Amino acid sequence: MLYPQSSKPENCTLFDSVNKVRSPAIKCIKNFLERIDTSADIYKTLQVDCVLEIVFLSTNYKYVKRGLASSLAEYTIEYARRLQKGPLSPEDLPAVEVRALKPSAVCSVFTSIYTQRIGRKFNFEILNQIPYTEFTFEGKTFAERIDPKHTFSTFEALRL
Repeated sequence: MLYPQSSKPENCTLFDSVNKVRSPAIKCIKNFLERIDTSADIYKTLQVDCVLEIVFLSTNYKYVKRGLASSLAEYTIEYARRLQKGPLSPEDLPAVEVRALKPSAVCSVFTSIYTQRIGRKFNFEILNQIPYTEFTFEGKTFAERIDPKHTFSTFEALRL
């Protein structure tokens, strides 16, 4: 899911929509993503006022090791560069309120060693890293719930 966002408060965030969800599991994931996503001030750190965020990069287990997530990340970076150069046509970007945004960076929370490798491949800068031992749901840490090879999440950015 791609999500362009601006430092201007009048723009709605994904979390505004998720806040309406009542599921405890979804709320827990929202809190996790919000904590790592806000753990570093990307606007201040990179001195930008607009970023395009890859909200969740994942591949269904049936389609792994085909380069799909890497291709999506590459396309997103190129799309952000097109947005940065100037308004896109309605065919390329139907959402009128987004057409005028000019992202100066692409960011994402990378939650596995696989997505973190994609971050390295495209030279994303790690802005923060949080271990899964710091998050719990129903009495168990995330580290206890997921494959032990994934020990932390990173919040990363690529300046365009």
